[in-house]
Amino acid sequence: MITDKMEKHLQHTEFLEGRIINFIFGFKKSKQLNMTCCYLPSSPKNNITKSKISATCVDKLNKLITKSNNTKNSYAIVIGDFNVTTKNKSDPNYPSIRLFKNNGYKDMIKYHQEFLDNNSTHNMNRIDYHFGNTYLLEQSIHSYTQSIPQSFFNTDHNIVITLLEKTFFDSRNKNLFDKFMNVLPFNKRNEETKQCFKYDQMTKESWFSYTNLSRSTFKKRFSKEPQQINNKTSLNRQWDLFEKTLIELKEDIIPQKTINSNTSSNIDLLLELRQMNNHVILLYQVKQFLNLKHIKIRFKLNFTPTLSTLHNIPQHI
Repeated sequence: MITDKMEKHLQHTEFLEGRIINFIFGFKKSKQLNMTCCYLPSSPKNNITKSKISATCVDKLNKLITKSNNTKNSYAIVIGDFNVTTKNKSDPNYPSIRLFKNNGYKDMIKYHQEFLDNNSTHNMNRIDYHFGNTYLLEQSIHSYTQSIPQSFFNTDHNIVITLLEKTFFDSRNKNLFDKFMNVLPFNKRNEETKQCFKYDQMTKESWFSYTNLSRSTFKKRFSKEPQQINNKTSLNRQWDLFEKTLIELKEDIIPQKTINSNTSSNIDLLLELRQMNNHVILLYQVKQFLNLKHIKIRFKLNFTPTLSTLHNIPQHI
């Protein structure tokens, strides 16, 4: 099912024997969202008819992926119930998993989550997947599983959900997003350089020289009669002198190298982005939990959230 807003972007629809449906949505700047939903037969290993259906589906998936690979700006995602785990390589449905891996598609849950303990989609296994190509991965925010309340309908599967950047669908927001990103301190870039001290190249003899020089220098500059520090100006003057002395000592003894001013922030960039991303996901999960509570209250349902519903919500929320 797609929303009315997404339906306006629908350019192409393709089906295969009630097993595969392919949608292509068009957006500004010639971007395409290529979405394929697939349902492979269950337990096809000892069933000739089901094995043939599996082979037909894999062949169709291969053609759709090839078509997407040959299309510029194609953001592709394949979703569905593949009725096979990623470790069951003898299953007739497994060639679909191999097909995605060979074409550089990534399991979205594995891509976004370090642990898979709470992401089973059927009983204790994962047989429902979202696979995305490189373009789609760059636009994705998070992927996770969510149980379905029995008040909606009965199923032995969990939902797999992938969140995409809103800027992908609405390019009008992109300039605003870029401006916001440029304001962030860890995301600023310039060509300035700075000196970095290479402490790892200091030897035992170097540290000995540094210690002796420090003692003599500080004794010479700061061992006179106590300064009358009775106001902010005199305190700042003494502190500036202390900093200047320390820098001079380091420059005289400790080896240095010139680096780009952005180097340190580049190292921290991924961590900063992960921290921001974690806040976004946490807020989304809390919203999701509150929506379930709202449904319960509105319809007076006897529904108690399970561990699978709440496993991502921190204890203190």
